[in-house]
Amino acid sequence: RDSAAAIAAEADKQLESKNSINDNDEEDSLSLSLKDYDEEAKRRMMIIRNAQASVESELRALCQDVISLVEENLIPNSSFEDAKVFYLNMKGDCYRYMSECGSSPSLHLEQQQDEVNNDDTEGNESKDLNDNSSSSSSLRLALEAYNTAHNLATHEMVPTHPERLASARKLCVFHEKYLGDQTQASIVASKAIEDATTALLEEENTTTEGNNNNNNSMQNSASKKTRRYLQRLNQYCSTTSATTTTTTTSAA
Repeated sequence: RDSAAAIAAEADKQLESKNSINDNDEEDSLSLSLKDYDEEAKRRMMIIRNAQASVESELRALCQDVISLVEENLIPNSSFEDAKVFYLNMKGDCYRYMSECGSSPSLHLEQQQDEVNNDDTEGNESKDLNDNSSSSSSLRLALEAYNTAHNLATHEMVPTHPERLASARKLCVFHEKYLGDQTQASIVASKAIEDATTALLEEENTTTEGNNNNNNSMQNSASKKTRRYLQRLNQYCSTTSATTTTTTTSAA
């Protein structure tokens, strides 16, 4: 009996030792798997960051080429004000694209998390354009180009001109989406709608039956384009007002 008990005890001891070795092997295998996964994740993130940096560098170079072309050739050689407004807005677009370069995906996630954590703030906070970052510098230059285009369109074009309305829409969208200034965006959109609507009513009242069919056709075509821009501006202005009202109500 003693011999059988000793044999059984020895067998249990060997089995326990074997299980312990197997557990250690499994832990080592899991540790190696996690380490390999972590290394692979770092390698892929490095590839993504390098590709992002390459694309952003190329985009900045292309935008700078377009800006130089606009400033040195297109605007100085333009004979029509609507063309100058178009090119100025193009310049603003390029600076806006450049302002979006240099932000990593993790930064966007952190910004989104900050917005979630700051539910008690009233709307989007205006971005600081006075710091020395390249993004803020590009935003300042974009705003300057959009403002120049909008001022030129306001002084040189009739309120119903499609390019003037397009310029107003670009400016108000820039204020709301990039600067977080919903109030100024709403002011720009509302002013453009008010001026264009007044001008349209005056044009309709002064239209006579003596106009030939060709002139009527041209006026109808221009009127359709103008009303299409007005509809877009009006939808945007309504959305901005609704967002502001909702935010204010939530804060209250």
